[in-house]
Amino acid sequence: MPKDTFDKPLETALEHAWSHFQYHAGQRLQMVRYFLILYAFLFAGVVSFLNGDGTIILSPLIGVVLGIIIVFAIGVFRRLDRRNEELIELSEKVIEDLEAKLKQEIDEDVFSKGSINIIAASNTKQNTNWKYGHNLPILFTLCYWAAGLLIIFALLRLWFDAGGYFGLR
Repeated sequence: MPKDTFDKPLETALEHAWSHFQYHAGQRLQMVRYFLILYAFLFAGVVSFLNGDGTIILSPLIGVVLGIIIVFAIGVFRRLDRRNEELIELSEKVIEDLEAKLKQEIDEDVFSKGSINIIAASNTKQNTNWKYGHNLPILFTLCYWAAGLLIIFALLRLWFDAGGYFGLR
């Protein structure tokens, strides 16, 4: 580690906090991308089984199983997202404190056109109406509802198909 790193501990700490924030924010975005891809494939699989001609009695049953897998996948991804959100909030608090200390050390005239307190400025009331963390729970809730409806439709299809096969209609 270079010697000058220890000569500027505040700048080094701020750089470390920003890299921690950047890593977990990027990880969160990647996780959402993977979730949407997995969800789309599983959702398409359930719909394809529900649109079958009914010649295979297990077709709706496979749709139910895929629907349940979707529900579990949503839960797993929601928990991963919540953990990433906690790590990002932790980084934001540290960065906000370090930026405030850095602002005290540096001449205020240097930042006359803007503030060095990026996190504090981004957390004002007008900027927190629709944060990333507000949108993802809505997305996960909508996905839960869609998966629940698919499971219900698959169960109904299974019920009616089974009735046709066993002379119950």
